[in-house]
Amino acid sequence: MKHLYDNYFINFNYMSVDEYYEIKNKYDFEIKTSKARKKIIKNDTLSIKEKRSLLSQLKHKCISCERPVGTIFKTIFDSDKEFRILTARCGDKLAPCKLNIQVNPGSYNSIPSIIDFYEAENEKIKQDVITIKNQTLFGFMTNETAIDEYNKIKEDINNNAYLLDKFISLHNDIVNNKEKDTMIRNKMKTLYSTINVYKEHVDKYDETQDTQDVLEAVRIYDKQISPLLKEISSLKYENVSIHAETKNGDGDEDENDTGKVMYHLVQQKYSTESMEFNDHEPEVISWSMSEKNHF
Repeated sequence: MKHLYDNYFINFNYMSVDEYYEIKNKYDFEIKTSKARKKIIKNDTLSIKEKRSLLSQLKHKCISCERPVGTIFKTIFDSDKEFRILTARCGDKLAPCKLNIQVNPGSYNSIPSIIDFYEAENEKIKQDVITIKNQTLFGFMTNETAIDEYNKIKEDINNNAYLLDKFISLHNDIVNNKEKDTMIRNKMKTLYSTINVYKEHVDKYDETQDTQDVLEAVRIYDKQISPLLKEISSLKYENVSIHAETKNGDGDEDENDTGKVMYHLVQQKYSTESMEFNDHEPEVISWSMSEKNHF
């Protein structure tokens, strides 16, 4: 029987995975933007080797005890259970604090790769059926044996067909979302209509020089057009991001870079997350921190 609080614990586990990445990202950001690090990187009197040596010696605070011993973030792969464990421990190896975070982030597979897998399985099953038919046809297998062999793979045929259909339907719902397309069309109609009203006020101002028309045009753009543009963009593209690329192309601003950072707008109709299927729910194995830092 499903416990009343099962959904709460599932949500808690998802939140804990997000919390882990938030803590790690904040820690990495503080290291990257620290004054001591920037001072070393910008020191032109030091060689790249000297800079790397000094950077490796920098001590950052543990996220739990806040001593200048750092925090060790690791991803461990459990080969027996076939899942990853995200960990965080105090950087003091001799006298570590109570920091002990271990989170299983769950297991995910891309829907297209799952479809490919079941299509390949389908082909194997077809070949097995053809082999049974041929062996029966040429007298290498009796009809009774052929029926027994077919019954053995019959369940595999049904299960595979069901799962393949399920994931193809899931993929089509994401890629060919009719409900979303209808919403986009309706919002585009509203947008064009609103833009026409906006233009009328601008044209009217050109004729009469009445500032009320300018104020109304600004209000329409700010309160109606701008929000509509954002809504349409979010419906069209699940993921919109700015990609920063430095001179050496690694996305980081470090001692190897020269020149300016280039920024590119990246728009994706389908986010990576929307094309993923959860095979295994996240799980908190351990979450121990000092009281003042415990979430």
